[in-house]
Amino acid sequence: MSRRGEIEPSSAVKTPEPFAEERASRRRKIINKIMNVIVVVGVAIDLFFAILYSVLDTRAYAIAIGVNLATAALWAMTPLFHRWPGPFAGVWFLGVFIAAMLSFTLLLGHASGSHLFLILVAIFSLIFLGPRPIALPVLTTLVAWGAFVVAAKVLPRWPSHIPMLIDESEALFYATSALTMCVLFLTTRYSIHLVDAAEGALEREFRRSEALLLNILPAAVAERLKSGERIADGYNCISVLFADIVGFTAAARQAGPEATVGMLNRFFSVADELAQRRGCEKIKTIGDCVMAAAGLPEPSSSHAETLARYALDLRQTMEGEAFAGAPLKLRIGIHSGPAVAGVIGRSRFAYDLWGDTVNVASRIQHAAKPDEIQLSNATRELLGANFSCTAAGEVETRGAGRVGVWRLDRELERLT
Repeated sequence: MSRRGEIEPSSAVKTPEPFAEERASRRRKIINKIMNVIVVVGVAIDLFFAILYSVLDTRAYAIAIGVNLATAALWAMTPLFHRWPGPFAGVWFLGVFIAAMLSFTLLLGHASGSHLFLILVAIFSLIFLGPRPIALPVLTTLVAWGAFVVAAKVLPRWPSHIPMLIDESEALFYATSALTMCVLFLTTRYSIHLVDAAEGALEREFRRSEALLLNILPAAVAERLKSGERIADGYNCISVLFADIVGFTAAARQAGPEATVGMLNRFFSVADELAQRRGCEKIKTIGDCVMAAAGLPEPSSSHAETLARYALDLRQTMEGEAFAGAPLKLRIGIHSGPAVAGVIGRSRFAYDLWGDTVNVASRIQHAAKPDEIQLSNATRELLGANFSCTAAGEVETRGAGRVGVWRLDRELERLT
C-alpha cells in the first residue's frame, strides 16, 4: 500500500562543520576544568610542603622550600594559557609536572617516592592533550616514563641536599604514595562528574529534539526518518480535512496583533489536542486554516469516522469563542480518496500530502457556510449510518468536476 525508499549516501545529511567546532570547544572547556582542579591540588600540596619545611628549619630546607614555591608558581600560571587554542596549556602543565617530579626526586632521593607522581602522566596526557592525534600524548607518556627510569636508577636514593633522615625519607614515600592515589582518585572522580553532567545535558537536548521532531512529524514517520528512510508513501484511501476561521482577515485587522496571535494560538492548540485525542494527524497550518488527515501514516479503515468526529469536536470546542467582538465561526470541509504523503526539506522537515483528494477537500471547505461541516459523497459513503447528514448540493472542483456534498450534523451515537 505504501512505497518506501532509502536515502542514497550522497544525499545523507552531513554534520555541519560548526557542530564539530562547538563539540571541540565544549570538550576543551571540560578539559580546562579538570586541569584547573589538578592545578589547585598541586599548588596546595607544594604550599603545604613549603610551609612544613619552613616550620622545621627554614635555612636547612631553603632549597626544598624554593623548589616547592617555584613549582607552585609555575603551575598557577597554567590557567593563563587556556586563552590559546590547542593543547598549549596541557603541554605547559605536563612539562612543569615532569620537571618538578625530577627536581623533587633529585632533592629528596627516589626513596621518597616523588617519582611515583610521574605515573599520572599516562592519564593526564590523554585528558589534557586529547586522544587525537595520539602522537603527542604517547610522546609525553614516553618522556615521563624515561624520567621515571632516570629517577629510579640514576638519581640518588637518599636526600642529598637537605638534612632529612632515612626514616623521614621513607615516611615521605608513604605520604607521596597516598598523595598520588588521592590525586588519581580526585581526577577520575571529577572527570566522571563532568562526563555525567555532559551526558545529562546531552539527554536533555536529545529529549528536546525528539519532542520538537514529534511536533513536526507523526511518531511513526519520525522513527523512519531517523533510520535514514526517504518518506514517500502512497495511500489508496484516506480522509483529509480543512478548517478555517470565517472572516479572519477582516477580524484580524480590527483586533490587532496580540489578540490575533492569541486567537490563532487557541485555535491551533485545540486542533492539536483533539487530533491527539481522536487519533488523527494535524498536517499543517496555512494562515488561519488547519489541515488534518486520518488513515495515515498507519492505514485505518475507519479514517472517515475518525475525521468526522474530529470535525464535530473542533466545532463544538470552539463554540462560544469570540474574535474581534464577534462570535467565532469555523468553516470545515472533508473529502476521502487516494493521496501521496511524504517528508520534504532537509534543515526544516515538513510532512505533507498531495493529490486530488487534498484539492477537493480544500474546495469543499471554501464552499461551506459558517459553522458548517461539509463532506464529499465519498466521505459520506464511508461514514455509513452512524452520522446524521443532510444533502447540500454540489461543489465545482478543479480536476474532479462537480462533487456532491453533504452537511454533517451530528453523530447519532451521541444522542443516547
